[in-house]
Amino acid sequence: KGKSIVCHFDFISFCINFMCISSVKNGEMVRIRVESILL
Repeated sequence: KGKSIVCHFDFISFCINFMCISSVKNGEMVRIRVESILL
């Protein structure tokens, strides 16, 4: 869950978000958060 917070830190960290998704096996949850940030 800690990685999720890191990804949700700032939408500007687009690259970091991708890294988090790769690191987290349950990228689906993180991916949804990333999409919301991008939108």
